[in-house]
Amino acid sequence: MSFIDGYRRAGAAGPEKHARIKQRVAGIRDRIIATEPPSDEELHRIGWKNRQGIYDTRTQLNYMRMTRENRITFGGG
Repeated sequence: MSFIDGYRRAGAAGPEKHARIKQRVAGIRDRIIATEPPSDEELHRIGWKNRQGIYDTRTQLNYMRMTRENRITFGGG
């Protein structure tokens, strides 16, 4: 049984049990994409020197990070 199956079956257990589980479970949507590794010139133009992660939470969580292979990942949810 998967987590989702267990969550769905909880509704059959009665409304009070369903409400307790519903308070503890949140739907999460996330996405991620990665670039090809940029050239040294492109990295210089970007100005990303210390491989630090970057995030923005103004309207939702968005993040960027450089992988070990120098790909830049963009994600959020």
